[in-house]
Amino acid sequence: MEPSRTIRVRKRDGNIEAFDVGKVAGVFRRALAHLPGECVEGGELARAVHLYLLRTNRRSISSSAVFEMAVKALHRRLLRIRHADGRVTQWDKTWLAEWTRHVWRVSRRTARMLAGEVEYDLLPQEETDLSREEVIDRLNEQVAQWGLAEAVPAYEGDEA
Repeated sequence: MEPSRTIRVRKRDGNIEAFDVGKVAGVFRRALAHLPGECVEGGELARAVHLYLLRTNRRSISSSAVFEMAVKALHRRLLRIRHADGRVTQWDKTWLAEWTRHVWRVSRRTARMLAGEVEYDLLPQEETDLSREEVIDRLNEQVAQWGLAEAVPAYEGDEA
């Protein structure tokens, strides 16, 4: 893929250059090569970061922010949720945001913000396999911290 002419990357040494998916993919491949087991391909991460930057109309970004975006994307893909019926799914904050909206009766934006806070807390963990109930408990803690509810948490199946 050709370097992007609209997105500029500010490198640590102060140089600025065009975002180049191929070059970024190479950096990601080298950084991810030591991880054991099945891993996301560096090129896939580079393309995902590039697409995000294009969709958000970013004109420039630091190289460290590009790498941080890839690390977050990688963690999201490695985080799994165990459901009560035995299913295991990859993390996707959308289901948590929708659940929050329904149970706590908050706006879509507030629900996404709360789910984002939970996601932010989960990503750096070494534990990559969590039960849905653990995730919902963390959400309920966030709701209480935000002062949106009394200290009584809601659980799946409760009437809102």
